[in-house]
Amino acid sequence: MSRWRIEVSREAERGLKRQSELDALRLRLREALDECARLREENARLRSMLGIPADTVLAGGDSSRATPAASPGPRGPAPPRTAPQSAPPRGMQLALPLPPVPVPAAATAAPSTPDEKIALFRSLFRGREDVYAVRWEAKNGRSGYSPVCANEWAPGICFKPKVKCAECPHRAFRRLTDEVVRDHLTGRYAVGIYPLLTDETCWFLAADFDKTTWLEDAVAFLRTCDDPGGGGAGPCF
Repeated sequence: MSRWRIEVSREAERGLKRQSELDALRLRLREALDECARLREENARLRSMLGIPADTVLAGGDSSRATPAASPGPRGPAPPRTAPQSAPPRGMQLALPLPPVPVPAAATAAPSTPDEKIALFRSLFRGREDVYAVRWEAKNGRSGYSPVCANEWAPGICFKPKVKCAECPHRAFRRLTDEVVRDHLTGRYAVGIYPLLTDETCWFLAADFDKTTWLEDAVAFLRTCDDPGGGGAGPCF
């Protein structure tokens, strides 16, 4: 009798364990279904915001509508090389009509000379040429960028740290040259440029989109740049 009770007790424990596992699976299934529903709503909202019809098949996406495969035609010339586009967030495919970014000839030539690489770098990261900055790091861990002065630490001219650089009458900025860019690219020191020109224009922008409205802000930014009547500076990539 005692042995029979032990077997019944063990069977009851196994039954409770199986029931607990089933309950955990049901909970995970419910959470997965809720997440799928949330993603469908988010997908519908993004399609509406971007003006994409609900039945449009996006690259890499899933749709109940079948898209006929294109019939193979005669081989034409290979498409031009373009710079890789940054991928959208995981699980999202954007269908913005963004043109490919052509790679300058200097970037595709093999091999490129050091002067060509410097010219390419300066054409992409173009700012003021009458001044540039270098990165510094103090012993206490502080770091930053400061404009380079031709008279820094010159005896009888530079009176740091008693006189601040911004208040020094002998301050003379060094110009940004190919040699400075060469030292930056070879790792001798880190150079910083000043994108905003003296007439308050610039050659390139670096925009940061964050928080919950980052996607809406990015789309609005792109549309403003591409709008010829909206004061945009030109195509954005």
